[in-house]
Amino acid sequence: MKKLIGVLGVAIISAGLFAPAASAQIEKVSTTRTAYDKTYGVKSTITIEYEINDTGKGEYYKLTKVTGSIKPESLMTITHADVEIGQNGSYSGKPFAGQYKTYDISKTLKYTYYPDKQLKWKPVILSPIGIVGANIHADIKRGKSKWSMDHTNSVRY
Repeated sequence: MKKLIGVLGVAIISAGLFAPAASAQIEKVSTTRTAYDKTYGVKSTITIEYEINDTGKGEYYKLTKVTGSIKPESLMTITHADVEIGQNGSYSGKPFAGQYKTYDISKTLKYTYYPDKQLKWKPVILSPIGIVGANIHADIKRGKSKWSMDHTNSVRY
């Protein structure tokens, strides 16, 4: 399930980290990705919004909003669906543990989350293992057939 975060050996969360300078240039970015399951009967859409703060000492990425949905055609059922949102990278030169949260969306099949407000995540620099984004996993059923799909929308180093 930790596909979004990737493999991080041992990471240290440092106390007393400071935010990037307020005078830095902030760019707001939004990307939408759509994908279908193997039968083209289930459509998944993920939109991520994030900010890039160029402090002169690095570009800090902060996930600000994640929205999306998963829609089956009439003959299909979503038996379980979840969305994992996350960001992973370093902060002020210190390694950072992955910041991620998984939400069950099985009942509504749509979602909107604001990780910068709801979870108070720190912005990260996208090192070679860094990532900011979201992943949907869904278990699908049609008659006796069962399968799953994964769909990711992310920005990487």
